[in-house]
Amino acid sequence: LTPRQKLAQAMSAQLPVTTIPVAVSADYFERENLSGQAYLQIFIDASALSYRPQDEKHLFELETVITLYDLTGRQVHISTNVANGGFTAERLELAKRNGYRYTERVSLKPGLYQARIGILEPATGRIGTATGWLEVPDLTKGQLALSALLLTREQSSSQPRMNNASEVDSL
Repeated sequence: LTPRQKLAQAMSAQLPVTTIPVAVSADYFERENLSGQAYLQIFIDASALSYRPQDEKHLFELETVITLYDLTGRQVHISTNVANGGFTAERLELAKRNGYRYTERVSLKPGLYQARIGILEPATGRIGTATGWLEVPDLTKGQLALSALLLTREQSSSQPRMNNASEVDSL
């Protein structure tokens, strides 16, 4: 099998593959200026990755796959992305301590969903997978619904305004 075929097979397995430790958090939220959103956060243990030295930098490359399934097992979303970058030696140590966080927002209809996450390191063929659940409430019923609480700080007018993704990522 190719590395991508192995990743697809690992993502459909009942137990996670932890060669690259990865975790997923899936929450639903609604904001005034945005339609209902599923907010997926993927946490990757950066110390488990291989880095290739080049010109005083340490390079990495990852492929991420996110699939969402509804309660009937039908795939309702799939996305694939490539993440790569390079760090100086001191920035690499910080990245290894803190790990990487990747986020994605997806619009979904009310219902229960399973998120399956796959990470592939093409240079080594190593894989990590994770699974999470998400319930998108039907707000048209007029009932109280709670997925998670996101706490943020109000910024003073003297501080520069950050974009929405940065505000959430800084929690």
